[in-house]
Amino acid sequence: NRLLQLLSEDLITVRSKAIKALTTVLEVDSNVLSETYVQQAVKSRFWDQSISVRGAAVDLVGKFIVHRPELASQYYPMIAERIMDRGVSVRKRVVKILKDICVNQPNHPLVPTMCKKLVTRMNDEESTIKEMVLSTFQELWFCSLKKATRKIKKEEMEEDDVPETKTVLDLASRVEHIVELVATMTYGANIQWFVDLLKKLLSAEKAKGQKQVHTICKQMVLHAVENILNIEEDKVSSKNKQKGKPETAAETTEEAARKLASWSSAVLMTLEIFCEADPSLLLPHISTLHPYLKLQNNDFAELTTIRSIACILEKVSPIIEQPDPLFLKTLENDLVQTIYRVSLVDKIGLEVMASCIKCLSSVIIHVTHNSTSLRNVYNQFYGYLNKCKAMPRVENQTLANLSRGLFAVGHIVHQFDLDSDGQPTVTPSSKKKKVPPVPPTIAQLHTLYLAYSVHPNILLQRKAAQGLGHVFIRVPSLLLTKESNGFIQRTLASDDPQMKLHMLTNITDYLLAEEARLVKATTGKAASTQKKDAYALEEDEEEEGESDDEDRAANKRPTFQRRQDELDELYVEMDSGDSGATTNIVQTHLNLMLAQ
Repeated sequence: NRLLQLLSEDLITVRSKAIKALTTVLEVDSNVLSETYVQQAVKSRFWDQSISVRGAAVDLVGKFIVHRPELASQYYPMIAERIMDRGVSVRKRVVKILKDICVNQPNHPLVPTMCKKLVTRMNDEESTIKEMVLSTFQELWFCSLKKATRKIKKEEMEEDDVPETKTVLDLASRVEHIVELVATMTYGANIQWFVDLLKKLLSAEKAKGQKQVHTICKQMVLHAVENILNIEEDKVSSKNKQKGKPETAAETTEEAARKLASWSSAVLMTLEIFCEADPSLLLPHISTLHPYLKLQNNDFAELTTIRSIACILEKVSPIIEQPDPLFLKTLENDLVQTIYRVSLVDKIGLEVMASCIKCLSSVIIHVTHNSTSLRNVYNQFYGYLNKCKAMPRVENQTLANLSRGLFAVGHIVHQFDLDSDGQPTVTPSSKKKKVPPVPPTIAQLHTLYLAYSVHPNILLQRKAAQGLGHVFIRVPSLLLTKESNGFIQRTLASDDPQMKLHMLTNITDYLLAEEARLVKATTGKAASTQKKDAYALEEDEEEEGESDDEDRAANKRPTFQRRQDELDELYVEMDSGDSGATTNIVQTHLNLMLAQ
């Protein structure tokens, strides 16, 4: 009791020594930690103003809960709160404790929750914390499925010591943990760390000539695919049971069906992650997954399923050998039908259409080499858009069709070169006066998008702004035209926040694409030549007369840098309205600027 009183002393040194003394007492009888009054006293030091005291309190608890499951359940909420501590040493201690619990008690019911908490530190400013989190997942999910024996050093071994068998998760539990974790993450950037982890493990193993991680991944993928098949059987069974039941029972059954659909989406997103890391893992299962590509209900669960299946097929298509012609024909037809029919009311519908266009382009480029289906889609949309561009007012159905067309044609030219019938090639931004001619299809689409950018309907203006982003990525020199300059000025001065957000997104996407192109182009060259200026898109002067070096340099004004003041004001303005999306864009933009 005296030690617990000292925990509230004014002097930091006294509080720290009291915690250390309490640790010595608990080494004799750790059951004292289960007492409520002890828990309350220790908890108060978790919020101490001193980083050293908070760290000592975390150490005290961590020393005893790693091998005591009942204490882990009792103290986990307190430990989890400190993972966001401003003190690096405190965060590091918390991550280590959670790692030790996950690795030493893999079957503890709180492990999935702890994994979700660990993911929140994947972007920690301290690199060692991120590495510790990654090593936790590596040891928990990708260690051997056989029980391992912990080696004890000779100097630590006593006469009655016996080899300690380490408990490891079985395959089903590993897959379940991963799916639960993926279900809590936002689609896109938030799952990239997992893709990077898998790539790192697989590449390191391949370099050593080993196959343990690859074998485990193959088994996980197979288990996940079987899980999806079982879910579909449960859905059918649930629908059959629902027939003829009272209304209350039917609602309960529907709720169960929604949970199954949500879990199925998470499983497919997990498969998508494995496919991103190594497409060959999914190659044996494409015929099993393909039927889920068919669009039926247009609900959220179905759309997320189609998005994941399309992404998987897009990654796997380049490595398909001697595919069944009937399979390819059916696949192309399903993708085209989804492009025409998917609902674009929500963001997920737009993601589905983009994924289907990308998948169809990949199949054509790498497998069928027949662009008829994609070309027909483009021609139908383009013809309809060209026909309706002069209409001052449009009905709801026409508006929906125009929005679909404006969205689709931009993604098509981004993913497929309709002029050369193959992989799109980007016309580079160059510091030379002469630039390659703009492909006819891109030139026509650029003109069409500019026409819709001044349409009376604001929704069509927004779609046109999005579409122009794809055109600029394909042919950056189009940014230099007088018409494009007018479009950028109008958008930056617009009163519509969505238009401004689209402009910021276009700039960011262009800079990322330009950076990726330049990195690829400079691979293998001297380090001094690897860094290029992604902003250095010059004004194309019509007059060719001679000029000295200073005049020539003065004419080389970056397209976006000369509008930096406008963009800075726009960042501040947008951040007050849509902080989430805008913050990500600003961060990416500034990182690219600093890298130049």
